Amino acid sequence: MEKELVEFYKPFFFSEEETEGAISLLMHVSIDNQYIPRSMLNQVKRYVEIITKIDEAFPGRDGLRILFVRICLESLCYLSKEKKESFYSSITNSFSEESKTYILNHFVLESCIDCTNNKEIEKHTLTMDNYLRVLGFLRNRVAHDGVFWDFRMFSSDGTIYSTYFVSDKDVFNKADKNKKAVKYQYNFETSLCFDVFISFYVDACLRYICRFAGKPDLYV
Repeated sequence: MEKELVEFYKPFFFSEEETEGAISLLMHVSIDNQYIPRSMLNQVKRYVEIITKIDEAFPGRDGLRILFVRICLESLCYLSKEKKESFYSSITNSFSEESKTYILNHFVLESCIDCTNNKEIEKHTLTMDNYLRVLGFLRNRVAHDGVFWDFRMFSSDGTIYSTYFVSDKDVFNKADKNKKAVKYQYNFETSLCFDVFISFYVDACLRYICRFAGKPDLYV
């Protein structure tokens, strides 16, 4: 298993030897008598392998890939025993500035429409926290409603796609207590390359695992 982990994570280190040293160290970190970082490394590998292979069976079904992107994060949250708010704050901060810039420049909220009252809501510039909320909303839609075929987030060649979803709540406002029946339509433009995204995603997970293990300088 350690060899498989080294093979999976070595693109994120300068050399195979450096990867071997880092993975071996993380795998032997014990927290409360449990090798939690080892479990985290394995979970990221397993889920990312699923995410990257889904398109072979279900081409263009980005909802399914997003489902497992979020489930992987939920797995890390469960293993960490952190409260969700604290965990997702840590994950947000684990994305490098380069990755945040890339993701938010290639996945852009064009408009938000209050469909019930037929008016456009003030345009909103996405943050990384907002992006993770979008992933969370789409994950729930796939898991709870079985809708995974109509939303496009990823591009394979840089082509720009227009895409949207409709929600009965304000996706970005966690404190939204509106009891009225309001439909919001979120319109996006995306040219987010899947291969680039998943590389940045693993990078962020690895940063988080190192910090959780008390080894923040192991991977910077």
